[in-house]
Amino acid sequence: MISSPNSTVYKRLTGIIILIIIGSFAFLFFFFRSYSASLENEKKAQSKHISEVGISTIEHLYQLSLTGKLSLTDAQNLALSLLESATYEDNGYFWINNGEGILLMQPFTPERVGINQLDWTDSNGRYIFQDFILKAKAGGDWVVYN
Repeated sequence: MISSPNSTVYKRLTGIIILIIIGSFAFLFFFFRSYSASLENEKKAQSKHISEVGISTIEHLYQLSLTGKLSLTDAQNLALSLLESATYEDNGYFWINNGEGILLMQPFTPERVGINQLDWTDSNGRYIFQDFILKAKAGGDWVVYN
């Protein structure tokens, strides 16, 4: 069988189009992965910065209690009050637990304040307060939960 020049051109053109499509999908896949990682790193950096602001607020109030300008109880209550009202972005907020699972402050679910949250799980069954406390006691880290 003799092949016509048109069928050879058609096969080559089809091959080129398939390579372009595969290349485009590969590019989009790697771009998406890179972009997602970049967004996650930016979110972590923002969270770290905001956490440092909260910690420096607490440290400042603690120093005021050490110098006698505030009682320790007043410094703790002022820290809770300041951080409770300090929201950021669309749904960002501070919350504080005592390191043993008792929630001390949470602005959006105040009914949980004073309640031990160690047995509280996310939708995947993870004990997220236990994760929070373990990571905090180890020096801090990112906790993923649903």
